[in-house]
Amino acid sequence: MASPLYVEFLRFRMLKLALVDKLADYEDELRQLKSSNQPTSDPNVNVQPPSRPTSAAGIQRNPLQSRISHLLPSNRRATSQPPSSAPADQTSHTNNRENAELLTMLTREQSLRQAAESRVSQTNEELEELSAQLFSEANEMVATERKARAKLEERVAVLERRDKEKRTRLEVLESRLGRIEKVREMLK
Repeated sequence: MASPLYVEFLRFRMLKLALVDKLADYEDELRQLKSSNQPTSDPNVNVQPPSRPTSAAGIQRNPLQSRISHLLPSNRRATSQPPSSAPADQTSHTNNRENAELLTMLTREQSLRQAAESRVSQTNEELEELSAQLFSEANEMVATERKARAKLEERVAVLERRDKEKRTRLEVLESRLGRIEKVREMLK
């Protein structure tokens, strides 16, 4: 009975680890993108070096995970011709727009991460509740089984005692019957 719950627990745990790794990869990628761009003076931006490698072992990249990299100017420049002599105002405007896009993406990813973490914590709480409920039900089942077994053992003991009493009575009756037959033979 605990086997399906344990399997479900392991599935949730693996799902949780995959979600955490995926979100951490997103944040690492955003940090790398921010650090590869020109440093901004925005105090709301917290640029930190990646705390772990961007690819988690056992998790394969899919197109949705790499879509952020398509928005980067470095990728655009690598796939297209280098920009010709563009005015400085246009370049700074482009950089500001890209920074704004990156900030929007960062806040979106952070909100997604918070939502995923809240779902993971909610799932963990549900799992703990289910585990507690399962163990309490198992304990109740064991207690009921013990009570039923104790009743059966008591019933067996009573039946064995009655059987023993009946055997002794039968032996007494057989011995009396034997005496009666002896007396009848003597009287004949």
